[in-house]
Amino acid sequence: MEKVIEVDIYSLDDFLEPYNKKMVSRNLIDYIIKCASTIDNTEVKIKINKKIKLSCEEMLREGFKQEYEHYLRINTRDNYLQLIYLVIGVFMLILSRLISKTSIFDEILLIGAWVLIWESISIEMFNDASNRQKRLILKKLAKALIIEKETTDK
Repeated sequence: MEKVIEVDIYSLDDFLEPYNKKMVSRNLIDYIIKCASTIDNTEVKIKINKKIKLSCEEMLREGFKQEYEHYLRINTRDNYLQLIYLVIGVFMLILSRLISKTSIFDEILLIGAWVLIWESISIEMFNDASNRQKRLILKKLAKALIIEKETTDK
């Protein structure tokens, strides 16, 4: 079974970024990702009904590739943040144990440490999971069959 995503493009503004006419619109890519988010292990077809004379397939594949690389950069940044938060959190936990038990700074360090450690876990649970799903969808979309059909109606 296959999933067909239909896209109607009536002008270049529907397909291209408004500030860079060499790139596919981010709104279009987001729309295709949203439509493809319900895909299991089925094949994907993208059917483009267009009124423009531009060939869309190559630019669309390049847009998927750029979006995939964007999510990889986000993943790398998140991994660094997690490591930094975890190291600082553990350091603050150790420091809070070394400070006298009657000090208010002990409690502040303890709370701050757990906040940083929880933020590290939260990034893994929420951000990484959704970004990983989008990267998997973008991989499927990059391999998808793209059918272009010129139309005259609107």
